[in-house]
Amino acid sequence: MYSHDTMGLGHFRRNLLIASELSKSKDSPNILLISGAKEAEYFSLPSGVDCLTLPSLYKEKDGKYRPRRLDLSLSQLIEIRKKILQVTISSFEPDVFIVDGVPWGVEGELIPTLGHLSTKDTKCIFGIRDVWDEPHVIQKEWFKRNNFDAINRYYDHVWIYGDKSVYDPVTEYNLPIHIKKKIIFTGYLYQKSRLGLMTYKDHLDVKKTLKLIDGPFVLCLLGSGQDGDDLAKAFINSRLPSGHKGVILTGPHMGPIAREELYRQAQKNSRIIIIEFCNEPTAILQKAKLVVAMGGYNTICEILSFRKKALIVPRIIPRKEQLIRARRLESKGYLDVLSPDQLDSNSISKWLENNLESRSSYNFEMFGLSTISDLFANLLREKSTQLKLMKGVVSSE
Repeated sequence: MYSHDTMGLGHFRRNLLIASELSKSKDSPNILLISGAKEAEYFSLPSGVDCLTLPSLYKEKDGKYRPRRLDLSLSQLIEIRKKILQVTISSFEPDVFIVDGVPWGVEGELIPTLGHLSTKDTKCIFGIRDVWDEPHVIQKEWFKRNNFDAINRYYDHVWIYGDKSVYDPVTEYNLPIHIKKKIIFTGYLYQKSRLGLMTYKDHLDVKKTLKLIDGPFVLCLLGSGQDGDDLAKAFINSRLPSGHKGVILTGPHMGPIAREELYRQAQKNSRIIIIEFCNEPTAILQKAKLVVAMGGYNTICEILSFRKKALIVPRIIPRKEQLIRARRLESKGYLDVLSPDQLDSNSISKWLENNLESRSSYNFEMFGLSTISDLFANLLREKSTQLKLMKGVVSSE
């Protein structure tokens, strides 16, 4: 399972959740997670699952990439990653290869690997979240990058981790007929099972955090934190409900300058608690009274899984994916949305005041993991049947 992970941990967390589900299969698969985020090494892995991290990339606000830590050119770093991927995956000889979000790999780093796997009997799956960006942006970008060609040539199926009653990429992006035939909607990914991956140390860390909070609280989630400082500042300066503390989970990628500024502001408010990183934020989320958050796919799935009343302040640069998803879910009554150009502490204060006593009444179906488990079993059956047919042909010859 590959995730490029250039802006946050969303791709890796999604693959880890799926890997956890597949690890329970009666087939007892060996699963290798390949991630572009160093922080992937911090997560607990189920039995039969291991992780390889690549030298990391950083995605700028204009959508361009650069090395996150190494003093190399982009082309040099991609060449290193490309060779690691090629050697690792050809040595692993996967029966199934699942690629998250980028069909060629970031900057085309999967091209040699996909070419190699096309000569084998590997089942290749392109997995992707429900919303990608505005339709005109996707149509132009995917055409320019030949993404449809990659899917047509190298992938057996496309798994969309969403519900087409909320957002249907097939219709929204006017996908070509040869792509439509490969698409399967899995449903959204239920997040509560992540709690089962927590180690004893994870539980202790969460227990210490909850003891530090010591009482009811509202939670502010910033995703990776790379571009969440404006939301954090507005939250710190908002009027918290009486008797409640405000907890900010900054994420691992918030810059040191922005992080220091948040701590300075938080010193002025004794009810604000800042947590820089938590292996399993859902363990904190499930205890929160209200949630104010950015709108990444995983964060939204977490909020829906725990049925939390939430205000979403979505990212709109470099993509409007978060805004589109949040607006669709808002129209169905699952959450509230505040546009980032209207973000201020007063707007958050009013929302907290108006929603403190309200409860979420929706019952959102999230059956993605069970669907994926069934799809995986079908893939193995398909592969077994093909091998038997091939052996039959060889025997008859």
